[in-house]
Amino acid sequence: RAISDYLAEAADYHHVVATKDFHIDPGDHFSGTPDYSSSWPPHCVSGTPGADFHPSLDTSAIEAVFYKGAYTGAYSGFEGVDENGTPLLNWLRQRGVDEVDVVGIATDHVRQTA
Repeated sequence: RAISDYLAEAADYHHVVATKDFHIDPGDHFSGTPDYSSSWPPHCVSGTPGADFHPSLDTSAIEAVFYKGAYTGAYSGFEGVDENGTPLLNWLRQRGVDEVDVVGIATDHVRQTA
């Protein structure tokens, strides 16, 4: 709820976007014996609840979602594309965005390397 509460209180944002891991067939990014550096246990698999946003996140303010890691490992939201195939950086530039606040983290696996 903290992110939803933050967004509700910070009504001065012109745009709100989200990124998400969305793995379809990420190759050797998944492993039965992960090294937690370049390989991981299966997570955020397309079509499973693990690929969904947390149920307590109010997604109504999200203007665009950038999906990353469909067929390879991806570690930055800037590797993601929206539903039209537009990369995050291009999307931001098209809208004149020159400042970005980042909130949230995928704690189920990122904590392994944080």
